[in-house]
Amino acid sequence: HRMKNPKFIPFSLLTIGMALAISVPLPVLGPQSVQAAEIAYKPTVTTAPVRRVGAGSRGLCKEVSSVDNTFTLQVLAPATIGQTISAQPTLYWSVSKPLSGKFTFTVVEDSKDFVDPVLDTKVAQSVTGVQALSLAKYQVSLKKGASYKWSVSLECDANNPSLNIVSSGMIKYVEPSASLDQANPEKLPFLYAAKGYWYDALSSLSDLIQANPTEKKWHEERASLVKQGGLDKLATLDK
Repeated sequence: HRMKNPKFIPFSLLTIGMALAISVPLPVLGPQSVQAAEIAYKPTVTTAPVRRVGAGSRGLCKEVSSVDNTFTLQVLAPATIGQTISAQPTLYWSVSKPLSGKFTFTVVEDSKDFVDPVLDTKVAQSVTGVQALSLAKYQVSLKKGASYKWSVSLECDANNPSLNIVSSGMIKYVEPSASLDQANPEKLPFLYAAKGYWYDALSSLSDLIQANPTEKKWHEERASLVKQGGLDKLATLDK
């Protein structure tokens, strides 16, 4: 009997498969392959009240003429509270359209008592799409086991802060359940997401996007993570 080669696939079929973008594992560097949209975020807190706030323009923004009533400012945080295993994580936020303006970044411990923010700074900058806020840059360290509210505000009226556009989310610094120091950088986002470390998963994906800007799969993975965090509209930023 003639033996069939199970590994042989006609070149024409491969070409058609690639053209139609069927579910073929995407190659990556490293010992294991990763499929697009494979990331699975498993939050440890699912029953708490929603603590994330997104904000859109309620009308004209006096300080930023390009802002209209379709504009949105959104922190990239899950609906309840996101965890991190970093004392100085990088946080991410986004704008729905390019603009130049004055932004205020605040991080304050979630406490019953009044406490001063660990970060409260105003920066004038031009932005588009997803933006990074590095706590290390501002020499801010979170306390282990403590929860914090962080927010980004776009100044619309210097004399009337209530008109500013503000978005906020929650973050908690926790002890990692296992060491991930030796993991392949391209596997880290998936390990972080599976353990519920939202901010680390998002940050590691963003690092991969920055290092490999033409690799579409990392944009797709971040879009999938963001969607699983309940930010469906923002998933289109990476499409």
